[in-house]
Amino acid sequence: MTRGSRTVERTCVTCRKKGEQDQFIRYVAGPEQKVYVDYRDRLPGRGAYTCADRRCVENAVRSNAFDRAFRHKTAEVDPDGILTTIREAINQRILGLLGIARKAGAVASGRSALQSFLERNEIRCLVIANDASDRSLNELKASAEVTDCAMARFSSQEELGKILGRDNRNCVGIKDKHFAELIALEISRFQKIAGEN
Repeated sequence: MTRGSRTVERTCVTCRKKGEQDQFIRYVAGPEQKVYVDYRDRLPGRGAYTCADRRCVENAVRSNAFDRAFRHKTAEVDPDGILTTIREAINQRILGLLGIARKAGAVASGRSALQSFLERNEIRCLVIANDASDRSLNELKASAEVTDCAMARFSSQEELGKILGRDNRNCVGIKDKHFAELIALEISRFQKIAGEN
């Protein structure tokens, strides 16, 4: 994020890694000094940041890093509760991006349609349902690897189908480069917070 001619840089309260604001998860202290996750950077007030990584979030809670960042005692933070809140926020962000991509005509589904788009190198990212069997997707995965298409596991067949307004879908292809990059980034964050990476 840039303001004028300078880049806004943030630091993780745990590992002290520095980077641009969009690389981190933001927290704010609300009423009664409770710590809230501000995933979309919309809440007012002083912010504290952690890397989008389970270990950094857990260490921030364990080491009272939020107290230091906010410069006052905060209410006790439940590490499992805050991780669940972050996972839910990221999940909603991904589902929202997939829905917007669908409305923009940047999503393809169905084995034959996906195969055709992959052969023409028009798919930028394959989103594969967590409950999809590898055997049923081998041909699509092989085509994706040949075209250097990004692949990510996320959600369920039922959820992917709901987003598209169809029956269960085991795989969805993102055709637009911008949507593909955003969705792949958010899925990577989700996996890091869930401890899958």
